[in-house]
Amino acid sequence: MAKVLLLDGNSLTYRAFFALPTDMETADGQVTNAVFGFTSMLLNLINVANESRKNLPFVDYFFLTFFGDKTLKEKNYYSDHLC
Repeated sequence: MAKVLLLDGNSLTYRAFFALPTDMETADGQVTNAVFGFTSMLLNLINVANESRKNLPFVDYFFLTFFGDKTLKEKNYYSDHLC
C-alpha cells in the first residue's frame, strides 16, 4: 500500500517567515526569508524521507496544499445563506 504525506503549505510558510530574520532580502528590498526557510524545510523533509527509505518505507507520494482566504470561500459557497 502506498504511503501518502499531506503537507500544509500555509503552516510551513508561516513557520519559515517567523523563524528567520527579516534582513534576508533581494537587492530591490524584497524580503525572502519565508521563501528561503520554506524551501529549506521542504528539501530537508525530502532528504529525511530518502534516508529513512533505506531501513523503513517513509512515503511514496507527498502533496503540498495551500488554503485560500476563508472569507472568499464563505462568499462563494454560502452566499445564499447569509443574512
